[in-house]
Amino acid sequence: MKVRNILIALGVLAVLVIAGLALFRDPAPTDRGKSFPDVKKDSITRIWMNTPESLKPDDRKAGKKPAFEEIEIVREGAGEGATWKLTKPVAYPAYGSYVDTLLTRMEEIELLDVAVEDRANWEALEIDDAQAVHVKAWAGEALLVEFFIGAYKSGNTLVRLPGDDRVYKVQGSIRYVFGKASRDWRDKSMIEVDSKTVTRATFKTANGTFDFQKDGEEWQILAGEGLAAVEGFDPKKVPTFVGSASALRAADFADGADPATVGLNPPKGEVTITATIPAPAEAKDADEVKAEQDAGTSPMATAAPSVVVHRILVGDAKDDKYVYVMVDDGPQVFLVTKYTAERLSPTADKFAASPKTAPAGGIEALPPPPPGAAGTTGDGGSLPPDVMKAVQAEIKKQQLLKKLSGQPAQP
Repeated sequence: MKVRNILIALGVLAVLVIAGLALFRDPAPTDRGKSFPDVKKDSITRIWMNTPESLKPDDRKAGKKPAFEEIEIVREGAGEGATWKLTKPVAYPAYGSYVDTLLTRMEEIELLDVAVEDRANWEALEIDDAQAVHVKAWAGEALLVEFFIGAYKSGNTLVRLPGDDRVYKVQGSIRYVFGKASRDWRDKSMIEVDSKTVTRATFKTANGTFDFQKDGEEWQILAGEGLAAVEGFDPKKVPTFVGSASALRAADFADGADPATVGLNPPKGEVTITATIPAPAEAKDADEVKAEQDAGTSPMATAAPSVVVHRILVGDAKDDKYVYVMVDDGPQVFLVTKYTAERLSPTADKFAASPKTAPAGGIEALPPPPPGAAGTTGDGGSLPPDVMKAVQAEIKKQQLLKKLSGQPAQP
């Protein structure tokens, strides 16, 4: 009887052990449902996304559902010369860096463990149709992949595939890569010119017209009828404003804005930059170079440089943060920050040397001493001029000696 009971107990124990191993073992690939399609970034020619707007925490708590924006980005051309363009909701060049990041992340997606098995938790995980980012990608007319992106939880992003109720984990945060609004996918570059190639810059502003021309490596201010003068002109101040104009980027887009009603026709201000761009050197092999040298011609000879002119129109302020701007007669109207707009409409003092800078010896000019300070009579009057001059000379001497010795000067 005892032997029989022992055998029964051992049998029950064996069943429990087998069941425990089955319960706690890692799921086999067949238990994980579908795998993510093998997508190669170079094969993708079209991307479609249905992207929910970002809601404020209070709106989420109130149960508000986000509105969606349909975005489509299409590849134009092939190889290294390929570019990307938005076709929905507007036709506009896409920001290539963002598109490349998206393609790279899509190629790297790998489905890990199953997070949930059914639809009951979809809403809480922001993976339901009312909250998820819906993504599709094609190669020509062939649909390569379709998937939905939910919330980011505990180091993983939640993803599901159509026709599968399971929600999978994908390592890292990827929702922000795919869930951008259309304005973020658009290329915000307005002008892209190497500031070192700019040889002339004219700023027409309400404060006057300032015209600068580069002579070698140094900027000169031009004089003439209708041009404003700058007292104490400092050529080192010009590159800052030229740099802002030659690498101009928008903060946002003012789609549908009428130039005449936002101060752009006629403009409130105008900037014209002229760039002289050297032609690229022609690629030649060693035999061609030697033949040209033997013939007495320069192997470095290139085509004539090209001249590019850009015109920036500055309009009204939209609010206390943004100003309307248009480039090269539009038609697109942009918004730039107030700070950028001030760089496009400078005042004369922005091009003048600092009043504190004294060229001789690099010693700062001394401000007049306050009443009662050393060097004054104490009643608000000052010492006799000859005595004050001697005192100031001695102070300058001390400052110079301290500067040369590397010690801080006494006040």
